[in-house]
Amino acid sequence: MALETIHWYHVVEFVPLPKSEVNHYACVPDCWIVSFTKKFNEVSIMYPEEDSALTAVRVKNYEQPLKEWSIYRAIVKYTSDSYADADDYMRNPSNHFQISHNRRVETSSGSEYLRHWKKRRLSSEHRASSSLKISVGNIKDSDYVTNLPSKSSSSAYVKHYGGQYEPSGTGEYSMNVTRQDMGHDPMIPVGRVRVDLCTPERNVKMIQPTSDNLYGSKQPLTSGTRTEQVVSIKICELFTEMQTKLEEDGLQINRLRMRHIEHTNTFNKIVDAINEHIDLKYTISHASIPKELTSGVPPTMMRQEEEEVNEEAEEESGRHEEEENKAAKTKNHSRGCKFTLPPEYDPKDSRWTMRYREPALNVVELIKSSGVYVNKLNLSNIQRLSKDCKSLARMMMLEIFSDNALKVCSLTGARPKSSDETKVRPGLDEHARKVLLTYVETYGRKQGWCTSDNQALTISLRNKLQEIRQK
Repeated sequence: MALETIHWYHVVEFVPLPKSEVNHYACVPDCWIVSFTKKFNEVSIMYPEEDSALTAVRVKNYEQPLKEWSIYRAIVKYTSDSYADADDYMRNPSNHFQISHNRRVETSSGSEYLRHWKKRRLSSEHRASSSLKISVGNIKDSDYVTNLPSKSSSSAYVKHYGGQYEPSGTGEYSMNVTRQDMGHDPMIPVGRVRVDLCTPERNVKMIQPTSDNLYGSKQPLTSGTRTEQVVSIKICELFTEMQTKLEEDGLQINRLRMRHIEHTNTFNKIVDAINEHIDLKYTISHASIPKELTSGVPPTMMRQEEEEVNEEAEEESGRHEEEENKAAKTKNHSRGCKFTLPPEYDPKDSRWTMRYREPALNVVELIKSSGVYVNKLNLSNIQRLSKDCKSLARMMMLEIFSDNALKVCSLTGARPKSSDETKVRPGLDEHARKVLLTYVETYGRKQGWCTSDNQALTISLRNKLQEIRQK
């Protein structure tokens, strides 16, 4: 068989494996080898990632490699011109070792194949790296293998990598190999054939690889390049996984945030409803009730509640009113204790004591439906400056009632029991006073102030009125 028509098949061991499903050994045609490494039995091959049955058909038909195949590093373990022989070795290399060990290589074809293999390696090394000037000396066939037997022992040319050829028949092997000529592994025995030079050559047409064979790669794929590719792929996969995890965590956090907002809104609605209920309750208890709200309440119950409120107020203020009148009588007895009623005084309507009787610009209702109005800006300042219920009540009294009323009126307008005066000071509007106390109690509860001592608030308001009248 002519060398141009010989199809060589190699059994290689991947370093590392292309994928977990691939066998430790693989049978590849000679045309799938694309480059060589420093070691003669270590090559770079094109290998597809597909079903093993389809790959076996490609190898048997000696198909050319495709551009989309990946490049892998491998070690050549066995070479034969018979696909069946190479496939048998790949399936059972241990049993095949002894058989191939005793087979012989034809002298003429074996020597010719060594020459093609060396030329091919030198050509590949020259194209692989122009920067690395690898100097390769002239290698002669006689430097490695001499006096091969002239008798052909087989139509199949077989060589086992890592083994030693044994003489058979009448032929003789005469080896003349030096360790300096081998130049690689110092542990190789001197008496053995340079087995890595016995790698078979592909078809003669493939001796000079073109740019199409190498797919535009001017440099062979080295182990370092392969390692960098694997590390880059792993890093990309890691970052992709991290990005996916971060996106999932972000969605989960966003869902939790939306739930928290919903719960907060629900809680605020409940708190507002409770506060409105409390405000309405105290407004009904301490302020005049509109007719539309009291239409469904029995009149007897309303009268009883009003009487109780009035009695409590009179009992709380009676003693303080008496003390106030005593002091005023003692101090003003010599001068007649005179006061002048303002022009707006109306004995039939106590609302004349209020500063704002109707809504106006920047005037708001202190409590909804109460009819008591204050300046919006002044109310904000009072809330900011007040420190407790007493200070809030004193400042709110100055805001609700007019200056003329504060200078003339007493808190309730009742005549002290021990007083013999014929002229009694008018009192501040009763409804406005109740709304004032209700607002102070509600706002103080929100601020966390003490709101249980109503008597102390009343005394504080009386003292403030006395201070104003004495000026």
